[in-house]
This record gives sequence, C-alpha cells and structure tokens, in this order.
Amino acid sequence: MSEQADRVGANGEAAVPDQTPTEAALSTRLEALTEENERLRRQYAEAQRSRYQRTALGLATLGAVAIGAGLLFAQRGSVLFILGGIGLFGALLTYYLTPERFIAADLGEQVYSSLARNQARLSAELGLSDIRVYVPDEGEQPAWLFIPQRTEYDLPSPEALASVLVVAEDDHSRGVSLAPTGGGLYRLFDRTRSGPLASSPTELAAQVTDAVVEGFELADQAESDIDAADGRLSIVITNGAYGGATHFDEPIASFVAVTVANGLGRPVRVEVTDRSETEHVVTCYWDPDPE
Repeated sequence: MSEQADRVGANGEAAVPDQTPTEAALSTRLEALTEENERLRRQYAEAQRSRYQRTALGLATLGAVAIGAGLLFAQRGSVLFILGGIGLFGALLTYYLTPERFIAADLGEQVYSSLARNQARLSAELGLSDIRVYVPDEGEQPAWLFIPQRTEYDLPSPEALASVLVVAEDDHSRGVSLAPTGGGLYRLFDRTRSGPLASSPTELAAQVTDAVVEGFELADQAESDIDAADGRLSIVITNGAYGGATHFDEPIASFVAVTVANGLGRPVRVEVTDRSETEHVVTCYWDPDPE
C-alpha cells in the first residue's frame, strides 16, 4: 500500500520520476560532444589535405607523362619537356604549399561577427550616419572606410583619414575612419592575381566576382550588374560565407568596395541589401566622369 501511495501524487495522478540529468551525466555528455567535434575537425582537415595531395599527384603524373613522351617523340620533345617541367613544378608547389590548418567558415564568421557588433555599437554610440564610403589610399592601407557623422558630408583630407576619429573644423567632414575588413583580402588578391588591376567597371566586376567565388571561395556564386554611365556596380552574392546586410563592414562587400575604389581610383559609397536568406546585393556608387 505504501508503494502505491508513493507512485500517486497529491492530485491523485501518477507521480513522474525526476528525470533531470545529473551533473556527472551532463559532464560526460559534454566531453563526448567535445571529442566528436574535434574528430570532425580533424577529419575535415585531413580531407582538405588529401584534396591538395591528390592534385599534386595528378600534376606530377602529367608532368612525368609529358617528359616520357618527349623522350619518345624527339621532334616535339622541347614542347613536351616544357609541359613536363611545368607539371612537376606545379606538383611541388601544390604539395609543399598545402595549408597546415583549415578554418571552418562558420568559425570565421563567429570571430568576425563579434568585431562587427563592436563596430556597430561604436558607430551607434557616436551618432554616425548609415553611409559607408571606401576611400582608396596609397599608403599601408589600400583604402579607408569613412563613416560620416552627417548624411550630407564632405570627404576629409587623406591626412585626416589616417586618424580613427576625424574631427574637422567643418561639421560635414567629421566622422570615423576605419581600416576596412576587406583590406587584407585585397592585399592577398593584389599579390596573387595574374594581371594588372582593371580600371573599367566591367573588367573590375569580372575580376571581383572571380576572386570571390574561385579565388577565395567566399560564395557559391557572384553575378554583376553594371551601369557605368550612372556610376553603379552591383554584385549579387549567393550563399556568402559571412552573412549579409545586417553585418557591419561585411568582408565580401568590403573586399568588393576596396577593389572597386582602387581600380577606379576614386571613393565609392556602398550599400548592402538582403534579397533573400541566401542572397545579398553589394552596390557600389561613384561619381562618373563628366562627358
């Protein structure tokens, strides 16, 4: 009778035993999840390294085949030897330049998002406008991100942009000058691109979209729409690695703006809008040349 009473609650319903996990059980579960997370990270890194190694092996095989063919066909041996040398050299570069560490895109987004939130808070505390102007620079920074205090603004001097707080006598030139997130990406792009930086909007759009998708693999797709006469270049980013319009100085948009500003040699104003959950549009505006 006492056992039945223990199973019945005060309201006459059967009592439900306490199923709250103990601290030890939670600790064990956390350790298991941590180990699984580390295992997946190692597996991902190993898969990436294997991808580079397979590429190196393929290049080496092609190089060896070309050299072997050059020995057999003396008349075309010089061309085949050159192709073989290129293949072997590419294999060596691919093998020895394989990254030792791979950073998952979601981890990079988490690191960046904290910085973006702090910058957005700073901008709000200072009462700055929503305008973002990327100004090219010939110094250590390829460009500065100028956020004016007023919506009707004048660009400060290059010397003033070197300071974080731009406090000018003219109220229309006051604001904040920051090193843009895309500055580092632009420097890497500048070192690795095959030709000179384009100076026309059409060629710049082609270089930028190729770098975003193929070079840096920051998005699944990037399509451009250009109106050079009105000074506008828009790029639709699909499945970007760092979010969209809600992020302050989003890296892809920042890289696009820095590259366009340097290619055109003039400041560009940037707007980022979300078209859908997977697409956002980066639009650069500049003052076109008078006809």
